[in-house]
Amino acid sequence: MVNVEVTGIVRAPVENVFDYLVELENWPRWQSDMKESRIVAGERGKVGAKYQYLSKAMGQTLNSTVRLSRVEPGRLVEFEGEWVGMIRPNGGYRVEAVPEGTLVTLNPHPETRGFGSLMAPLMRVMIKGLNRQHLEALRKELEGKG
Repeated sequence: MVNVEVTGIVRAPVENVFDYLVELENWPRWQSDMKESRIVAGERGKVGAKYQYLSKAMGQTLNSTVRLSRVEPGRLVEFEGEWVGMIRPNGGYRVEAVPEGTLVTLNPHPETRGFGSLMAPLMRVMIKGLNRQHLEALRKELEGKG
């Protein structure tokens, strides 16, 4: 497993940030590698909601699904994906109210197998950099909308 955490402040109310993050159809709006994301089953923002997505990153195109596996309103969103080649996307977002707005932790932790396991150290570095960009894009998307 590749485990990465990127944390930063988004100057917006925690409720707004959580509501935005729990809706995975927003992925293409703040994640540069996500090209499409749409709900295909379940209820938006609820455990079991399933999303079809298309991602292009690290020289790979992933076209698969993820489902919300854990939702704690106003606090935590976790998702699990299906295996796509050497990667199974998993991850989560934590939010916490702080005086400046919301402390956001992006925590992608994809599982790897085969050649992906050998590439895990390089993937960790690349995923961390990508998620720093994602956090900045999330700030731009949400700050001033509260």
